[in-house]
Amino acid sequence: MIAVDPAAERPPQSAHAVAGDAEVFVHLDGVVDLSAERGRLVKEIERADKEIAFIEGKLARPEFVERAPAEIVGRERVRLTEQRRIHDTLSASLAAL
Repeated sequence: MIAVDPAAERPPQSAHAVAGDAEVFVHLDGVVDLSAERGRLVKEIERADKEIAFIEGKLARPEFVERAPAEIVGRERVRLTEQRRIHDTLSASLAAL
């Protein structure tokens, strides 16, 4: 069993991964081109933003929500939740760089 310090903070310029109950931080300075990584994260955030806007637009249309099968509407709501989670994760990674 690995002891996790709940007060531990993410080191600056690090990558973060979760494996089961363990959190792993890898220092990136000197290993990864931080400027390129920031650019990649910005593009991924923009992609998530576009997907969120698209799904929100679809779910905001009463004719879609009323006429589409409940399974499809539910799937779109799950996709929206997932895209928001991705956006938050990417934003946190960008802020940590």
